[in-house]
Amino acid sequence: MYHRRGAETALYDAGMTAALWLCFAFLVVATVGSMSYAFVHGRRMFKAMRAVSGPIEAAVAHIEVGSAVAEDKVAAFESGNARLTAAVERLQRSLAEFAVLQQAAGEARSAFRRVSRSVPRK
Repeated sequence: MYHRRGAETALYDAGMTAALWLCFAFLVVATVGSMSYAFVHGRRMFKAMRAVSGPIEAAVAHIEVGSAVAEDKVAAFESGNARLTAAVERLQRSLAEFAVLQQAAGEARSAFRRVSRSVPRK
């Protein structure tokens, strides 16, 4: 059967239509407001980060230069340490050779003294 709309039904439909339009308007206003709020604060944050990034990059570059200098000094120290170790080994060998030569010279002196004692003097 066919249902007829009465005056009450027409008012109900008009009220629902107005409520739906109000909800839709609230949705649009809330979405636009949220997006504009996010855009404004995001832009502020971007500007602040750009303002801060310059000094931070300069500080990082200074630290990188300092660490490169420190690496060079460590490398020089390590190579100097290797040379020092080699020099100490050569010195120990030279001291051992000197001790052997000194002992041989002492033996030669004592032999010379014995010989010179046995030779008559005038």
